[in-house]
Amino acid sequence: MNQDTKRFIYNIEQKMAICFEEVSKSIQSGEQECFKNNILNILSDVSIMVRLTEVYMLIEQESTKELEQLQDKLVQGQIYFETEYTK
Repeated sequence: MNQDTKRFIYNIEQKMAICFEEVSKSIQSGEQECFKNNILNILSDVSIMVRLTEVYMLIEQESTKELEQLQDKLVQGQIYFETEYTK
């Protein structure tokens, strides 16, 4: 895996960690309207990250396994955020 791919994966993982922190803070705040808006924004961000990963997979043929693992993490996060939104 080349440095650019490692950097891409690292950046996406960091952004996903920030998304989880934001959801946690929103849950603790207790404000339902603010919480719903934050979740919608985060779902939009995750959707963009999934699409970016798909495009990167088309470009980077060598690191398919690592990129598929990243995509799986993103989809799992997306499912979690959607579950929190519908509670």
